[in-house]
Amino acid sequence: MISLSLDDLTVTGRSHCHWITSLSLDDLTVTGRFHCHWMISLSLDDLTVTGRFHCHWITSLSLDDLTVTGRFHCHWMISLSLDDLTVTGRSLSHWMISLSLDDLSITG
Repeated sequence: MISLSLDDLTVTGRSHCHWITSLSLDDLTVTGRFHCHWMISLSLDDLTVTGRFHCHWITSLSLDDLTVTGRFHCHWMISLSLDDLTVTGRSLSHWMISLSLDDLSITG
């Protein structure tokens, strides 16, 4: 999955991140699993996670408002820019780079 632009991201739960810096998210809402590894340079204003976020090799990610209501495990997250991303199920992707998400909704 490449070129993902997220606008609304909401996460509710635990927020476990290592080496996360300069992460800017706008509005990101995730209702499922979201696993990411090696995410760096993260500038978050409002981060809420309601599910899991598992991703490997995600780069160039720009978020403004991120809310997480669940678990948030990220390692080395760098520069992620997502515009509109909608996932209704499981999201297992490897080598995700240059993601521009505007509206991201995950139900699964």
